[in-house]
Amino acid sequence: MLVCRVCKNKFKVKPYRKNKAKYCSYECYWQDKKGTKPWNTGKKLSMEHRQKLSKVHLGIKLSLKTRLKMKEFANSPERKALQSKIGKASAKKRWENHKPKYKYKKTKGLWTCSKDPKIQLEKKRFRNQRYKARKRNALGSHTYEEWIAIKEYYGNMCLCCKRCEPEVKLTEDHIIPLSKGGSDYIDNIQPLCVSCNTRKHTEIIYYGKQKGGEKFNFLN
Repeated sequence: MLVCRVCKNKFKVKPYRKNKAKYCSYECYWQDKKGTKPWNTGKKLSMEHRQKLSKVHLGIKLSLKTRLKMKEFANSPERKALQSKIGKASAKKRWENHKPKYKYKKTKGLWTCSKDPKIQLEKKRFRNQRYKARKRNALGSHTYEEWIAIKEYYGNMCLCCKRCEPEVKLTEDHIIPLSKGGSDYIDNIQPLCVSCNTRKHTEIIYYGKQKGGEKFNFLN
């Protein structure tokens, strides 16, 4: 039997805690420690110390009463609210002195944010196409502005089937495919609808020339 340091009551402990136990309850412990800081404040435990702690606690089983209390607290709305509060506080602390790696410039014109979902989707498709071209190590590139200009030059029309938007959805077709060493410059692009683009596959065909049209030149 041991004697509590605060209330002087006698209490029983498990054999492995005989040399360390000084208090009969948590109330006595906190009463004695009131106004003092824990010894490990701001310190990190070494890996060796952690392993010792895990060995000490190995095989220790909690009482049924304690397990039921823990289970009840785990499913309570109070715990979820507490977790949410702690998570928000820690996130705020992490991002307090955060500095972005890249500074994005605000641009005017075609690349400004549009609320129209159709324009947003078209820009997303354009970015995906440029990503795929870069992945294939294609020579050169072109801008969204150039793609809009080439569509307007041909009257928003598919050069193969002569159908116009919004009846069909125009896509970028590489006259000389990227798989055959074609570039991603605007000179190698022609507007085709999805079905005509799929039908063309990896053939080298410029439909504007076949139909008697002049090739688009962005500089003119």
